[in-house]
Amino acid sequence: MRRGPFSDVIVIDLTHVLSGPYCTMYLAEMGARVIKVEHAGHGDETRAFPPFFERGSIYFTSVNPRNRSRSISTSLRTASSCSR
Repeated sequence: MRRGPFSDVIVIDLTHVLSGPYCTMYLAEMGARVIKVEHAGHGDETRAFPPFFERGSIYFTSVNPRNRSRSISTSLRTASSCSR
């Protein structure tokens, strides 16, 4: 169990590239459980940023070290299609 001022907080991370993941990295450092939600099929764009080590991007891993990643697929309807 993580300890810190945010140990009872769950954060849903919908961010990508640098500023959002950097912020959620600090929340995780302070104890929050961070669940990163990525685009289905390709994930966060930074997964393709070099340099690479073993199975992934060093850049991506450096700003998402404690996040749990999930890929979801959604189908959103327009307001007009919901009013049938």
